[in-house]
Amino acid sequence: MKELSTSQLVLTGDLNHHGTLFVGKALIWLSETGFMTASMSYKNPDELVFLAMNGFKFFKPVPKGDIVNFTGKIVNLGNSSITVYVNGVSSLTGEIHVEGFITYVCIDQVTRKKKNHGLVMDDAESTEEIRIRNRALELVS
Repeated sequence: MKELSTSQLVLTGDLNHHGTLFVGKALIWLSETGFMTASMSYKNPDELVFLAMNGFKFFKPVPKGDIVNFTGKIVNLGNSSITVYVNGVSSLTGEIHVEGFITYVCIDQVTRKKKNHGLVMDDAESTEEIRIRNRALELVS
């Protein structure tokens, strides 16, 4: 499955009362990257809808001025569901700041019922990818 990366500069308007990245803004960036990742493989974003976010975690605060690279990769497929793992890593320090698993469901545009996406998982490329896929199975089951 293809990976997708986006980058975000943390600006003053993105901060919370502690002066670090606001969780709501991080969730927006995480879900945008997840949606674009799923759309790249499914090819029809009009038929994708958000179902759930699992395992969302902040590891450390993100300061103003940091550039966070969000990377998404599909890690689990159901009949109609696509689960994407997204993490946010500082491009300045290389440290992971945030991660989460986002599940989207394919729906028929007319009936609004779940629809098979027809995607097939590729083989995992590393032990880290196997670990993330196993974690996704635990979280979305």
